[in-house]
Amino acid sequence: MRFLAALSTMVMLAVLFSGCSQDASTSLDEAEDAMGEAADNASDAVGDVTSEASDAFKDVGGGLSDAAGETVGNATPAVTDLVGGADVSKAFTALFGSATEALNGITDEGTAKAALPKLSELGTKLDGLTAMLNKLPSGAKSGVMEVIKKGLGELRPLADKVLAIPGVEAIIKPTLEGLESRLMALGGGN
Repeated sequence: MRFLAALSTMVMLAVLFSGCSQDASTSLDEAEDAMGEAADNASDAVGDVTSEASDAFKDVGGGLSDAAGETVGNATPAVTDLVGGADVSKAFTALFGSATEALNGITDEGTAKAALPKLSELGTKLDGLTAMLNKLPSGAKSGVMEVIKKGLGELRPLADKVLAIPGVEAIIKPTLEGLESRLMALGGGN
């Protein structure tokens, strides 16, 4: 716009210095009209380019949006698998916590008998956890395996200590061995 104003001013000055009065005035009017028409044409051209750029951006943006949606769609199962693995890991951690609590409560034959239903219940919970673990992809299972290995590593010394209490071994050893062998089969160690 500044360019057009400067051009208009130059045309007017040229006409004034040329010494032509009436013809100059008419020429000046014609020049202003021509400049106005040029400005309108330039404005229309800018509008057309802006519209075309906007349409192109929408086309590209739509493609990007589709690509982003596809990427999120592809990532969702992986995130779900990781979250599922975390949930199963938490459940195994809770299982080991319950086993530790039950074993810590055993001080003699009477408390071993009282703890037996809780230890047997852990076997039932282990069945459900095994089913959940088997549904996880291998990438998510590795974290759960670490939880199982760690849990067994911490539980074995406590189990050995409790089994050393007179009369307790005969009551809880079959249940403990069953739990341990099933956990080892899931990948909890040798």
